[in-house]
Amino acid sequence: MYKVQEPRTTNQEERWREVRELCLELFNKILRVPIKEEDVKKFVRLGKMNSVQERKPRPVLIQFRDRVLKNMIMESLGKLKDADEIFKKIIFTHVMTMEDREEYKRLVNEAKAKQGDD
Repeated sequence: MYKVQEPRTTNQEERWREVRELCLELFNKILRVPIKEEDVKKFVRLGKMNSVQERKPRPVLIQFRDRVLKNMIMESLGKLKDADEIFKKIIFTHVMTMEDREEYKRLVNEAKAKQGDD
């Protein structure tokens, strides 16, 4: 997830609690996908934290225990258009390896070529 606002507090535990609560609220109330904290296997902020003055939002990596939950979230992203402004700006994407990205680009180019032929 990109553009998840960085909490203003300096206490690391409070920052994590705020981000977890925001994500769970987003999943359960906005996207209406029933997710509990136990359903999350890994929850990490990527990158180094900048100084307080220039705190840019770092990406959040969330790994679920069940792939079905991730797919349910990705399918529910259309509901974000009716959400509060804080949730509308969040961007979701699948995590892909370099090989996955290259394969994806190849498939997209093939599809475009086929579409151009028709």
